[in-house]
Amino acid sequence: MGSRISVSAAPCGCSSNQLAVWARNPDGRPPNAVGASPKVALLYRDPETRTAWQFLGRARIEDDETERNVIFDASPEFELDRDPERKGEALVIDVDKVVGRGETLMERDT
Repeated sequence: MGSRISVSAAPCGCSSNQLAVWARNPDGRPPNAVGASPKVALLYRDPETRTAWQFLGRARIEDDETERNVIFDASPEFELDRDPERKGEALVIDVDKVVGRGETLMERDT
C-alpha cells in the first residue's frame, strides 16, 4: 500500500530543525508507518491568519525515556488527557523542507 494521510496531534518544536508529535496510539498508523518509510509530511494551519505550512522530513520513534517525557509534556493538554498512562510513541521529525503559500521557506541538504 502507498502513502496514507493521518490526522495527528499538534506538533511541537524540538529544535530549530525538528518537530515532535506524541502519537497516543502506539499501534496506530503514524508509528507503524515510520518503520516502513520514514518520509513524512505535516500540514499545519493557523485558523486566525488562514495561513498553512507544509513540513516535509524524516520521522523516527524516540526511545530515550527522558526525551519521550519532554515530548509528552510539550503536547497539547487534550492529547495528554487521552493517554494518561503514556502508552503512546514519541515521533521526532527532522524537517528537510518548509513550504508556505506555494513558496519554499526553508530547505536543507539531506
